[in-house]
Amino acid sequence: MFFRYIKDFFGYYFHRNKYWKQNFYVNFLTRICPKFKNTSQNPISSVIEIKQWVNKFSKFEKIIVCASGSSLNNLKKNSDKFLYITTNSSVSKVLDYHFIYFTFTREYINVYLRHGFKNKGWEGTIFRFTQSKAYHKIRMSSYDKVLDYLSKYHRNKPELLLSDIQKNSPEEANFNELNQFIKSNLNFNFDNENSGISILLLGYYFAKKLNKPLEVYGLDAGIHGGQYFNKSGHPGKEISNEKTIKSLTHILYGIQKDPSVPFSNHSYFKLDA
Repeated sequence: MFFRYIKDFFGYYFHRNKYWKQNFYVNFLTRICPKFKNTSQNPISSVIEIKQWVNKFSKFEKIIVCASGSSLNNLKKNSDKFLYITTNSSVSKVLDYHFIYFTFTREYINVYLRHGFKNKGWEGTIFRFTQSKAYHKIRMSSYDKVLDYLSKYHRNKPELLLSDIQKNSPEEANFNELNQFIKSNLNFNFDNENSGISILLLGYYFAKKLNKPLEVYGLDAGIHGGQYFNKSGHPGKEISNEKTIKSLTHILYGIQKDPSVPFSNHSYFKLDA
């Protein structure tokens, strides 16, 4: 109740100013909340390998990627048969179902580290960090937080770190597994793409490894009004710039021509658009 009143009070600034919104959550709300809820205060003894972990999901009939564009509102859910791969705010659409959470975004990392998920359908979390120069200081700060968290705590589901920052490390091995797979199958790199494209690549990895169909929602790239599924306002240039459109076109074309992965794109951005 207290937090709802605070959010209402600052609502005008949230609506008008993205900087206020992000930094209010990062620097105030997450700081006064208790740290690391729903955790055990010791790290896991062995690092989980993604190439082994993926086999755990063979029981699901379909892999569904959930990005944050407005087409996500067309999502049809089934709690028993499908595995949802989500990122940032899109996770709110599938909290009652089986989902994997992916993020490298500072504000969402801060909230996740402090609260995690209580939902029974949460299957695990994947963090990704690379040596990219884009937002380097911000992402290195988040990377350090995740490393510190993983060295001291764990939750009751796998939490995987994919990163090429520390050489010859377990997280580099996981990063290389996924990156080499993407290079081999799509002639692309799993490094500095936005979160929506990243979970599409991750979903493709799961679908091909498990021989399952793949579907995607919410990867709209600014098409159909260019809005998020849960709020008005354009997501920003990173979502619809020339580089993103080029990357997304390349990836979708590669996935669609793969006969081993039945693919349905329910996003508003399509190759024939």
